[in-house]
Amino acid sequence: MLWPGVATAILVICAAGIAPMITGLPIPATVRMEREFTKAHNQARKAVGVKPLHWNQNFAQYAESFASHMEVGQPGTCEFGREAPITSYGMNAVVANLETEAPTVVEWWTQGQQYYNANKNSCASEFINTCRAFLQVVWGASEILGCGRVPCGKDGRLFLCLYSPPGNIMGGHPFYP
Repeated sequence: MLWPGVATAILVICAAGIAPMITGLPIPATVRMEREFTKAHNQARKAVGVKPLHWNQNFAQYAESFASHMEVGQPGTCEFGREAPITSYGMNAVVANLETEAPTVVEWWTQGQQYYNANKNSCASEFINTCRAFLQVVWGASEILGCGRVPCGKDGRLFLCLYSPPGNIMGGHPFYP
């Protein structure tokens, strides 16, 4: 039983756009994914001294739509087929199993840091794609992030993040916007 006026107060708080603190309720998957991708990206960016990215829900919906139109190997598989369609955004993509979560995906991309030579501003040629994935995560001029995931094959997912402005600009430096 609620005290008189409590239900009204909760309705007023919700109508004002302030979410009351209710524990024990599950966080919707899209909200959790947003928080996890943003946090993981911004931890990597903080480690190299660049400003954080900001999540944009419309951009995330576009990323998911974009991912759903990528060709991923033969039907029923989760292997990359041909290159992704051309876009004016920066992009990272990876195929993983159903249990893989956002922090792991970003961790995979940031492992490319070991192949980046900051003094020469270049990537080791034999690991250029891995290095470029890292550089896109930490590209200082990028400001907006949106990520999506779509099923592929029987038990896989394609994760795709888009960045704006894009990174990996020829002659540019990742840590200086």
